[in-house]
Amino acid sequence: MVSERIFRDSKRIGVLRSLIIDLLVRADPQWDGVAPDEADQVLEAYGVRRKPGLLRCAGRGTLRIGSRHYELSDFVPSAHLPDAWASAWVDAVAPGLKTVTLVENEFPFLSYIEESGGAVGLGERGEVAVYVAGFPTPGLVDALARLSKQAPASQWRHWGDADVGGIRIWWFLRNRLGRPLEWFRSTTAWVEAVAQVSGGTALSAKEGGALEQLAKRLRESSLCNEPDVQSVISCANNLRTLGRKVEQERF
Repeated sequence: MVSERIFRDSKRIGVLRSLIIDLLVRADPQWDGVAPDEADQVLEAYGVRRKPGLLRCAGRGTLRIGSRHYELSDFVPSAHLPDAWASAWVDAVAPGLKTVTLVENEFPFLSYIEESGGAVGLGERGEVAVYVAGFPTPGLVDALARLSKQAPASQWRHWGDADVGGIRIWWFLRNRLGRPLEWFRSTTAWVEAVAQVSGGTALSAKEGGALEQLAKRLRESSLCNEPDVQSVISCANNLRTLGRKVEQERF
């Protein structure tokens, strides 16, 4: 809409996206080392997106939208809810919630749902799985923060790539939620096991430097002694030692 109004050309914003992303990456140290194929996620983190936001999740709960009720477990394999339903979603899943599992990438998200027995299986153990799609949109972060407040006793964990981007996304969520966020599955032990069979991809010099800076930021944080932060610091150090990164799809 902005592109059309300014340039009278609805496609013009596509030409400018790469320039805007490049400026943001160079202006903000938190994006140092972001991979070229992940650069679009920078705009997502600022709330700039091409499509309306969706809340993709699986679990159990009854959403009350106006005079209608929707069972979350009826959406197979996962629900695709509009941002406008976020408050109803929080109210639906918060009661009895034990575990929240955030998943960075789509295929692992769908695989995790399947191995958990679908939405019904997740619901039976009081768990909800949420696809964060790389850097989560501001709308999704707000919804997760509200859920965290309404279910303070729940356990939260994040399953992402064992690389600069994955750790950066975890740290972004850890800070926004203000609560422990377990580094799930992409652990130091798992990375070492994958690396032993020549798995993963070699780190570039830029990625290695970004990992070093990110690990330094975590060590200097007031949260540095928290178990989840210690786990991520260990993973970051291990990635640098091995000189490799591993995508969660290899799990």
